Amino acid sequence: MGKRGPQPTPTKVLEARGSWRALHRQDEPTPELKIPDAPDYFDVREQKLWDFYTSQLEKLGIIGEVDAHALAAYCQACVTLEDASRKVRENGFTIIQESGNKVKNPDLTAQEKAIDQIYRGAQLFGFCPSGRVGLKSRTQKEEKSDKSRFFKQGKTG
Repeated sequence: MGKRGPQPTPTKVLEARGSWRALHRQDEPTPELKIPDAPDYFDVREQKLWDFYTSQLEKLGIIGEVDAHALAAYCQACVTLEDASRKVRENGFTIIQESGNKVKNPDLTAQEKAIDQIYRGAQLFGFCPSGRVGLKSRTQKEEKSDKSRFFKQGKTG
């Protein structure tokens, strides 16, 4: 039986949020901040997504070479969703087999699976609203002093 409950939020994400909880995590491995090379099997569309998402993750300071396969799967799922959606739009939700039976279009299944994969990847990398709640880019975080979170900015006197 696996661990129960939601997966813990990575320390880098907690740091980006400005959470005090990040200060109490000393033993979490931290890979070197580095954009991994895109897989050589990527097509043009996958490469374009890779370049976009790696630049966004670099700004947040949460990408390392160890993230390459997870991000590659995310980019491939996005392209699969595009392809499957076009085919479903062209052929409909059902198809008629040679026997005359009406069955669910296999492209619809591919579309549904791609949506699930994209949702999981978006949560993992912070590419959706609930995945990036409270995230700040490194530049936003560095502009504030450590004490600024305790004092309200505004008029004095």
